[in-house]
Amino acid sequence: MKKLNKLIICLALAAVTLLSAVVPAAALEPISETLVELEEAGSITIGLWYDVEFPQVKLTDPSGKKITVKDGAAGMKVLIEDSWALVQIEKAAKGEWKIDIEPGKNTEVSYDLMGMAENIWIQYVRPTVLDNGRMDVTFLSEMGDMNTGYNYELYLTTSAADAGEALVDSGYATTGEEKTVTVDMTRYTSYNDYVIKLYVYKNVDGVELFDEYESDPFTYDNPINIQAPDGFDVEVNVENRMIHCYWGNYKNFRYSSYFITFTVEGESTPIYYNEFDNEADMLTHYVEEAYNEFTVNFYGRDGKLLSEPVSRKVVLGDDIPLDVITKSPTGDSQAQIKMDLPKDEVLTVKVGEEESTFTSKGKEDVVAVTLANGSNKLYASAVKDNVKYFADVEIFKDGNPPVLSFFEPYDGMNFTDAKVTLVGNVSGAKKLLLGETDVSIDENGDFSVTVDLVPGINVVEFIAEDDAGNLTERTMFLYGDETITVEGMIANITVTYLPLIIAGAVSVVAIVFAIILMVRREKLKKFSFASLIILISCAVAGTAVGLVYNVIRWISLDKKVNSIEFSALVDENVKDAYATLSAYKAAPTNTWIWAGIFGGAVLVLVVTIIVGRVIKKKKANKE
Repeated sequence: MKKLNKLIICLALAAVTLLSAVVPAAALEPISETLVELEEAGSITIGLWYDVEFPQVKLTDPSGKKITVKDGAAGMKVLIEDSWALVQIEKAAKGEWKIDIEPGKNTEVSYDLMGMAENIWIQYVRPTVLDNGRMDVTFLSEMGDMNTGYNYELYLTTSAADAGEALVDSGYATTGEEKTVTVDMTRYTSYNDYVIKLYVYKNVDGVELFDEYESDPFTYDNPINIQAPDGFDVEVNVENRMIHCYWGNYKNFRYSSYFITFTVEGESTPIYYNEFDNEADMLTHYVEEAYNEFTVNFYGRDGKLLSEPVSRKVVLGDDIPLDVITKSPTGDSQAQIKMDLPKDEVLTVKVGEEESTFTSKGKEDVVAVTLANGSNKLYASAVKDNVKYFADVEIFKDGNPPVLSFFEPYDGMNFTDAKVTLVGNVSGAKKLLLGETDVSIDENGDFSVTVDLVPGINVVEFIAEDDAGNLTERTMFLYGDETITVEGMIANITVTYLPLIIAGAVSVVAIVFAIILMVRREKLKKFSFASLIILISCAVAGTAVGLVYNVIRWISLDKKVNSIEFSALVDENVKDAYATLSAYKAAPTNTWIWAGIFGGAVLVLVVTIIVGRVIKKKKANKE
């Protein structure tokens, strides 16, 4: 039974332990209460204790204004440690002060209003510069009526924002007693806006009371001033806006570290700043496109105070001294480079193993270097205002234009429809234009486009362009059916059938003349082949005229179509150019037709003469 009771007790304890681990502790309630009622203006010191993190604390002054302690405020000083914090208000207003605390993650939070006598306050700090490169600093701290010891630290800094601080003295002093210390200033550079910062602190019952105070700005001229660094090198990559700073050749043992800033005229805050230990000797930094003119300042540090700077002005953007205009890929045979350098400065350009130099005339200029087909390694550099600008790029020269082909020989074809769809393929092109209209190309380079035709000649121009800027142009002449137009009919009749009309008219005259002769012969009761031969001879003569005319016209049209003047005619009058081409295309056929007619007429004439002679011979034999 005893064993069973022990087992039950153990299980109960285990259950209680498990529940205490699972069920969280009750959250702390926020604190909101009156802190103090000041009968007159004075100082307030508040001690805060917590176990996890600094809680959110707000103070409400007598006017009702809420002050977040962590943010601080004018006249408020805050010291925050891992498990405690101290808040000091040196000149708190008369009246009721309230405090509000949100515990947050803390399980324990408390505060205490410490007595007036326990506050330590700095009364003044007075630096006095001496003639021998030294400075006396006099200060006084008080802690009510108590004379007790405290620790102090003196720092030399400047009134500039985010200025560095150099510890110049530290030690032990007594409240209520003025203390003067002498500082050796010979290791610090001359400056017209120095400030002495005093920090005092005292531990009371585990709480560190503290105060800090800054003197008025003062000027110090060092007879043995810290010199600026001997120099540093700045190189600018104009292609990617990377700034390279090198100071390995200018290092000096007197500097504990180095400091670099990038500043823009008219702006108080640097666009970049950084400190480097004495082991470093270079910096690479990208500058955003928003900044095209800025100054690179290089300082030596001694005790975190800066020497005079060595400065270099950098120019980018439109006024950049060096810029490679030609971009990769390109179809151009030369790469163009802009230079805007002082007179007699030299631009050096190296393409592969070939190096060229160009001397500036003191104004903006563009120079060119020859590119080979394929990849070209180009390096260009020039110096302006002690800054080296360079471009290190690879330019690919593409000398092969796009290949444009069509699936049918559309050029010169006649079309009876008002629309025609042209289908083709283009390879190596980034875009294809029909006139000024973009033509869609699929992943294989195939395309199709519908063209509206008008009666007569239609000039269709395709332009294919690749990434390098190479162009392939193709001009085609498409002929719309114009026979339905009155003008076309008149033109065809006039151009093609005029010789036939002339020959026909001559033949009609000859036939009429032959008929008249035959009638007269008939009246004489005597038939003769003379009229028939005259008729056929007239027909031969007419066809001969038509044949000669078409041969001469064919030769003339051939010369005209293949001349430079015809290109000008196409630009000036498409309709006339079409009529000329139509006549030229029909000329061979017309010539051969007339040759056939002429040959037939000659054959008929020969046969008629032979038959006439045979008949005449037979009649003569009978008689």
